[in-house]
Amino acid sequence: MKKMDMDKKKNHRSRRKIPAAFLAVFLVASAALTPVYAASGLDRFSDAKSHWASASLEKAVEEGVLNGSDGKLNPNGTLTGAEMAVILVRKSGVQQWEKTYPGTSASDWYYMPCAVAMYQGILPQDGSLALKAPVTRSQVFLSFAHAYGYDIGEADTGVLSQYPDGSLFKGEEALAVSELVKRGIVSGDDKGMLNPEKNITRAEFVTMLYRADAPAQSGFRIEVSASDVPAGGSLKASVSFRNVGSPKTCEAQWYLDGEAVSGYYAASKVIAQDTVSSFSQKLEFSKYMATSHRIGFGLKYADQQTGQQVKLYAEKTVIVNNYSASYYDNLEKSALEKEALATVSSRYRGNYTSSYDIDYSPEIKQAFVHAKGYSSRTGYLIWVSLATQKVNVFGGFKGNWDLMRTFRCATGAPSTPTPVGVTYVTYKQSAWVTDSYTCRPIVRFYPGTGYAFHSRLYYPNTNRVKDASMGFPVSHGCVRMEDIGIYWLYNNIPVNTTVVIY
Repeated sequence: MKKMDMDKKKNHRSRRKIPAAFLAVFLVASAALTPVYAASGLDRFSDAKSHWASASLEKAVEEGVLNGSDGKLNPNGTLTGAEMAVILVRKSGVQQWEKTYPGTSASDWYYMPCAVAMYQGILPQDGSLALKAPVTRSQVFLSFAHAYGYDIGEADTGVLSQYPDGSLFKGEEALAVSELVKRGIVSGDDKGMLNPEKNITRAEFVTMLYRADAPAQSGFRIEVSASDVPAGGSLKASVSFRNVGSPKTCEAQWYLDGEAVSGYYAASKVIAQDTVSSFSQKLEFSKYMATSHRIGFGLKYADQQTGQQVKLYAEKTVIVNNYSASYYDNLEKSALEKEALATVSSRYRGNYTSSYDIDYSPEIKQAFVHAKGYSSRTGYLIWVSLATQKVNVFGGFKGNWDLMRTFRCATGAPSTPTPVGVTYVTYKQSAWVTDSYTCRPIVRFYPGTGYAFHSRLYYPNTNRVKDASMGFPVSHGCVRMEDIGIYWLYNNIPVNTTVVIY
């Protein structure tokens, strides 16, 4: 998609620094609950589909007025001052701001929306409304009236006499609730009460939004359009302008998640009625990537009549359809198996002493047996690594082997090597006893041969080790093991278990 025809020479960095006053326009955090699912409407929220306010909630979600997180919309949650301000700014389409709300900082998700809300009169100029605390119904009614631009100065407060607690509203709040009652936006509860000091839920508040006519959106406006991103796709957005009037020379910037994007800044961009600009950025898809992004566009210009600086900002939250977790699991598995095949060797490269002791990581071991496609007629698989002189025991089944045990061993010397290949456990016996040595116990493999796993050599009929050599090729072809290893095999590994010598 075509980029803006802005002066890219003004910016060569990936994240451009601009004056703090202008930067504040764009440091807009998303709503407290950010969408993370790609399903449409209420399908992505398990706590909203059968809710009494589902019709209003669905409209709010589709319009981007209300968002959720982790599959929940929290319609019964108590509305806070920050949430109220953000939702009203989104619904009213307000874009202009002048100064930030007292006590907020750029790290707050509600930083910019509250600056805009204060300019609109949704929030008090003195910062007296606590943003993190629940708001009362009377506070909501007043903010709502300001957001929708209702002229409450001439409201008839006489309508409040029908409510037992109507006299509890005072000053502007009484005027505001009177106007909302007149318009059918507010009514009493099942007991006929307006409950000015009680809190309001997110669902109740959203219901108010859709009882009212859409706020009038007039004057010079930015309109950002963006579609959800398919798996593997790019963020793409376009911006157009409404009610421009005469062309305006503006400082302009595209933003992604509140940060200026390199190559999309202009110090002097002429905006006319037919101006259309575009933004595009390729995403790096990963298993735990963000599944939503805010694409924003901001302008700053001097009003031709007053000479005052006007700051506007609009943004669109875009849902990213990520690949499934299994897709990434398979990618990781494939990459690890490729690495394992390139890493694992059957050649011993040590110094033929017990001091040489190396091993592959558990991940490489598992990836190797999976890549080779080994199977077994039992729930076990044995891999004798000639390079590391280790006996690796896996549990599971083909394609899903988990490393259970690793034991040190000594395979056949160069002159009498243990044959490379795939075989199986044929039978077991308690010991070999000869005139010159004793081995105990024995686990046979390679049918019809003398090859076996066995202990170190002991003096005949004693527990005194005759040959303690371990960790390098030294045997006559069998796989010698320390007592802890061979007894574990003897006691746990069934006949017909696959044995891989590599």
